[in-house]
Amino acid sequence: MNGGGFETGIYEQLINRLVAGKLYSLDTEVFHIERTILDKQEASRYLSLFLAETIRFVLNEVRDQDPGTERETG
Repeated sequence: MNGGGFETGIYEQLINRLVAGKLYSLDTEVFHIERTILDKQEASRYLSLFLAETIRFVLNEVRDQDPGTERETG
């Protein structure tokens, strides 16, 4: 096994634990949570969407906290 494969396994475990922790903490009266098996393409797509939204949220929060930050348009 190469070093890259080992690191990927660690990151996958970390992400799985973080996501599982978040899912288990959600109120099942408010959220419908369904478990299903995803292939690698689906999993990477959903993870990419989640990360993009999270990064967008954080960057907007940082921008909103710093009134001196100018936003580029165009």
